[in-house]
Amino acid sequence: MEVIQYPNDNYYDEVRDRIGSLTDQVQLLFSHLTGEQLNTKPEPGRWSIGECLDHLITTNRSYYPAFQALSKANRRPSFWERFSPFSHYFGKLLIETTGPTVTKKYKSPPAFRSTRSSVPDDIVSLFAKENEQLVELTDRMRMNPPLQTIVTSPASNLVTYTLGDALEIILGHEQRHINQAKAVLDMTILNKHTQEVQ
Repeated sequence: MEVIQYPNDNYYDEVRDRIGSLTDQVQLLFSHLTGEQLNTKPEPGRWSIGECLDHLITTNRSYYPAFQALSKANRRPSFWERFSPFSHYFGKLLIETTGPTVTKKYKSPPAFRSTRSSVPDDIVSLFAKENEQLVELTDRMRMNPPLQTIVTSPASNLVTYTLGDALEIILGHEQRHINQAKAVLDMTILNKHTQEVQ
């Protein structure tokens, strides 16, 4: 299997810029919405805009313990991280299946699901703060582990991939659900317009 290569020299700068761009998208699209609008579902069984953002916060936080450990020089890899033959397979698979291009819908693992029935009115600000935290964590890792270091997925102890893959999974996953939230917004605007002209 082809191994995805990440240049250490400028990759973290690219990650910082991409996180900033994702935050900007969310603030531009959703910061003007009310709490009611953020919590409105387009139809039963589908997520509201707020739930999309809350899911991203929950998912990203699940990576923090691993990233905090990686920033320490004495971090020891697990047995499976050292010997799993599937790390590059899982990395490439998850980058593709959780990224912005939706070819199939997948149910989120329990570790990534929000337990809130409704999200707070300041969910956009909370998302922005979480992305700031993500930038801080990646900056701490800049000087320590190589991007080819193998890490374990917070969703399953059997799933491993490289640190670079983990960052790509997070960034692609954010864009996927921002796109989903934008589709909800577009649908809401269309429904409102339809009601007004009737």
